Amino acid sequence: MKDETKIVVAGRDPESNYGIVNVPVYHASTVLFPSLKARKEAHAARAAGERIVSYGRIGTPTTWSLEDAVAELEGGYRAQVFPSGMAACANA
Repeated sequence: MKDETKIVVAGRDPESNYGIVNVPVYHASTVLFPSLKARKEAHAARAAGERIVSYGRIGTPTTWSLEDAVAELEGGYRAQVFPSGMAACANA
């Protein structure tokens, strides 16, 4: 795929969004779980690398779309984005 095409389509999945081209913006500072057990399972799955929404500031479909686009454009396997440079440094 040409670089010009990658820039236009990377990180998008219209089939998962009812045909909408751009990923919806998820504003999520709070995520509800039916039980404490479900919350713990979600956090464990997230720690294992699964894309689970367990807390809005550490990953939503909007964030994952940006990560997928960056990975595609850079030719990488995965990418991670952070809300600040300090968060990126602390994660490293």
